[in-house]
Formats: sequence, C-alpha cells, structure tokens
Amino acid sequence: MIAKLLEFEPRGVREGLFRIQGIHDWLHETWAPSTWFFAPVDWLAEYGIAILLIVGTAYHFTPREWVDVRFKDWFCKLPGPVIGFAYAVLCLVLLHLLDGPRANIYFAF
Repeated sequence: MIAKLLEFEPRGVREGLFRIQGIHDWLHETWAPSTWFFAPVDWLAEYGIAILLIVGTAYHFTPREWVDVRFKDWFCKLPGPVIGFAYAVLCLVLLHLLDGPRANIYFAF
C-alpha cells in the first residue's frame, strides 16, 4: 500500500480530476462541445474545482479589512437581482460540484 502511495505517476494529473461533472455532462449532452459560444463554459466546467480551490486559497490569505469593509461595501451596493443571480449560480455550482462518479481512494490499492 505504501509503495502504491509513493509511486510516480508519469501522466501527471488524470483527465477529469478538476471537472464539475454535472455541468460538463449537461453541456456535452445538450449542446455540441465544439460550439464556440459554450467553449468558456466548457473550460470552466473542466477546471471548475481547481478554480474554486485557487479562489478559496486566495480568499483565505486576503487581509481581513479587505473582506470585512471593502468587499462588503461593494457587495451591498449591487442591485438585488444581481445578488440573487450570484447566489443562484453559487447554489448551482455547489449542487453539481461533486456530481458524477468519484472513485473511492481505497479502490486504487
């Protein structure tokens, strides 16, 4: 088991590791993946978890005054429909964040 943990993976990060599976599947079932209009959304679906990890880490290291004062003031000045849309997108991302097959880590040994 320890040898498998320490084994070098020459292929790097496996495909789909940072994918938001629900959004990715919806795009590929509903729309053609080569549609230029949905290419940015497909990219966000493919690397969504990595983006969330980077944004979360950046948020963790921001000074408290920026979040408590500046961001709060900016966010409170937004119109209500924009805030509602932002919360709806956040809920959609959270609902589909872990959607799809994720192999248990113990199946690799």
